[in-house]
Amino acid sequence: RPCRRLVRQSSQYGKWLTKGELGDKVRIFGEYADQYDAHRPDYPPEMWDAITAGRSGAAADIGCGTGRGAITLAVRGFSPVFGVDPDPGMLKAGAASAAAQNVVVDFVEAGAESPVLEPGSIEVMTMLQCFHWFNAQKALQSAADALAPNGVLAVVWNDRDLGVHWVQEWEGLMERYNPAYKREMRQCDGKFLSPQDRKPLELVSRLDFAHDVQIPNPDAIVDVSLTYSYVQNVLDEDQRTHFVFELRELLGRHMKWGPSTIPMIARLYLLRKPS
Repeated sequence: RPCRRLVRQSSQYGKWLTKGELGDKVRIFGEYADQYDAHRPDYPPEMWDAITAGRSGAAADIGCGTGRGAITLAVRGFSPVFGVDPDPGMLKAGAASAAAQNVVVDFVEAGAESPVLEPGSIEVMTMLQCFHWFNAQKALQSAADALAPNGVLAVVWNDRDLGVHWVQEWEGLMERYNPAYKREMRQCDGKFLSPQDRKPLELVSRLDFAHDVQIPNPDAIVDVSLTYSYVQNVLDEDQRTHFVFELRELLGRHMKWGPSTIPMIARLYLLRKPS
């Protein structure tokens, strides 16, 4: 395809997860890509405005998963657009979604640390809800190599608002079922973006975008919970059954049946490659 001109030929693919590395209970995201794509919350338009304002040309979504970020960049007029991810199941779902929306995205099977994009070719790059899976220094160096001068990298976490009481209870339930999970680990506090790791990129801004994700009914919260790696990848079938029962009981205390919202905060770290 024509936009492959900006993709290096490389067999050096990085990985986020393998079953061998994390145990037999691990389910790679691609094994439930459709569920992931259907239930994960989107990002607010204001965040995308902050990332893309005044920019055009080639773009890449690294750790693209099912392609939501890459598709958004294509819809906003960027071309060519690359979606880079090591999980073929996620890429397959992304390609189907792009085709259904009649947008062109070139999906590439590779890890964030892999030098698959041509140096100096990318104007806008995103890493959405995935940077914590990467080797920070290698991923940021790879991003810096691929970005054009003055190009930007947006590292984003889309996290639940811990200031809301029922969200705190939800977090507590997940912590109880998976003692290795701590709510602070998942919150976007920048611990993965140390000043040393960011070099040679410069931090332009850190912005928070509070937004409410509309859901048809409380069961949507059950559905999205079962896409979290620290739930889906850890609990066995019996544990998941009990987790779902307790979560529905919790939600029943706080919500009426019918449309509702999940309070979220999208935190954007916008970095720039010096000219």
